[in-house]
Amino acid sequence: MQVGSQVSGTIQHLFTDFNDRVKQGQAIAQIDPAIFKARRAEAQANLKSAEASRDKAWFSVMDAKREHNRQADLFKRKLVAESVLDTARFAYQSVKVEHQVKAASVAQAQAALECEQLNMDYSTIYAPIDGVVISRDVDVGQTVAASLQAPTLFTIANDLTQM
Repeated sequence: MQVGSQVSGTIQHLFTDFNDRVKQGQAIAQIDPAIFKARRAEAQANLKSAEASRDKAWFSVMDAKREHNRQADLFKRKLVAESVLDTARFAYQSVKVEHQVKAASVAQAQAALECEQLNMDYSTIYAPIDGVVISRDVDVGQTVAASLQAPTLFTIANDLTQM
């Protein structure tokens, strides 16, 4: 079975070599996770920023609702023109939509964070099966480029008697 990488980077550690026995789930290589950690930290910051913008937009919704209700009450008592009430209604509806946009930005930022976490998780390469390493095609310090297809890092044989 060929073992590749879904992410690109520099091989930082090799935990196994040619002829080594490996168990399924055992870490066999580590791509330098520094860039993935930095991207995850950036995604976390973007998420916090998006949440703050959403929360700020919620206060705008509450304020516009209060103003709309006040203008509706004044309109009922014939103290303001209908155009003033319409303006307050439009403002309220507008900030509600803006809050929805900000909530969607939070969802986008959350998805980006999850993606960056996955990329960081993929920087550790695990043995997919129990077996023996019959080929190691990378060295420490070598750059792995996984842009178009997963490069083969190791080949692991499940049962050497059936080769």
